[in-house]
Amino acid sequence: MSDTSECRGHAKSEFHAAHRLGGVLLVWLLSCACSVHNLSYDQILRDLDATVDVEGSGDDERLVYRTEVEATWGIARWSLMAPFRWFLLPLFGERVDRELENPSAYVRELAGALPVKAGGRLERRAATAQRLVRIAELDPSPRNRIMALEGLAQLASAQGIALTDGLVEFGPKPALLDGAAAWRDAFAKFRPAARSPVGAALQEADDAAYRAAIAGLCSRPLATWRQRLALLSDLANAHADEQQAELREFARQSLELAFAHAARASVVAATQGRGPELREVRLCAIELLHRSAGADSVPLLLALIAASPEQIQSGEPQFEESDALRLRVIHLCGQLQGERALRTAKIAGREAWDEVAPAEFLVRMALDSDPFFSPTAIPAREALAFCIGRKNADPSPDSPDGEDWVASWWNDYRKQRTLP
Repeated sequence: MSDTSECRGHAKSEFHAAHRLGGVLLVWLLSCACSVHNLSYDQILRDLDATVDVEGSGDDERLVYRTEVEATWGIARWSLMAPFRWFLLPLFGERVDRELENPSAYVRELAGALPVKAGGRLERRAATAQRLVRIAELDPSPRNRIMALEGLAQLASAQGIALTDGLVEFGPKPALLDGAAAWRDAFAKFRPAARSPVGAALQEADDAAYRAAIAGLCSRPLATWRQRLALLSDLANAHADEQQAELREFARQSLELAFAHAARASVVAATQGRGPELREVRLCAIELLHRSAGADSVPLLLALIAASPEQIQSGEPQFEESDALRLRVIHLCGQLQGERALRTAKIAGREAWDEVAPAEFLVRMALDSDPFFSPTAIPAREALAFCIGRKNADPSPDSPDGEDWVASWWNDYRKQRTLP
């Protein structure tokens, strides 16, 4: 009788184990049953363009997401059906009508997959950037903007592009480019599509003028993201149409520059502003810049997010009053020690801004609020103690006159301009 019970218990245990295994397999099958990552790059791009309309122009430009779209048939997303797509899609058709309940999430899914699918192909990176920059600049959803910024950073990282390069020289808001209009006219006159036949060789003088125009337009970021995208599109077309080997290589190198300018400028631009509706976007942009350039980028980040003299004069704090943002910056500042924590950065267009070193930022966060109630004061003290090699971050006074150690250290540093 006991043997029978034992057998039944063993069988029951095996049944439950098989049941659990079956559940795991079912979840796995469902998870891969409908993934946009199973589509090709061209299919994703086509579905995205079928969903997104760009309406208006200039400052009135906006993105409109359709609810009724023509999309790639769902079977193409199912990895288990991959061996059968070659005859199923031609037999039943690749495109179907689809009604979207949440077109914004659908756009986020498609656009989020583009950077991976783009791989190392330059023309794909340029096409992807044109979509992602518009989402990063215009989409009302912070989640979609964050997705777009992360995609741009991913594309830049894959090509070894540092997002902070040129920031000191050009600033967060690039100035108008002298000579841009003449260069655009020369480019339009000599581009491959304007020749007969398309991509034919140029005369020596025309070749020089064409190269000079492209070099001028790519010498620095253009003033607006629309101008940067227009240049990216023009250069992508020139690269595709060019039949002359040397000019094609020149167009490829210029397209790389235009892509780098567009990606960097959009991530940097996302750090600006102080509205609460895009606070998470700013945090994402700060994180992406730090990830791209490393710990020594912190002085640049402080210069980017500091208030202008006009803002300070109107009563705004030098650094945005957001605990989440301040805590993140405190953490970044706390990674620096010694002289690295005392460096400042000056970026173009912000000569009138105060230069703030990471250590000074920590001092302000530690002293400007109650250490026992503020969510930023104690973390700032701990970070500063690490920066200067102090073991104790306790806010209680430790000097004969009862002065806080943070204030005492800062006063000594300002007198000596060196670590005490």
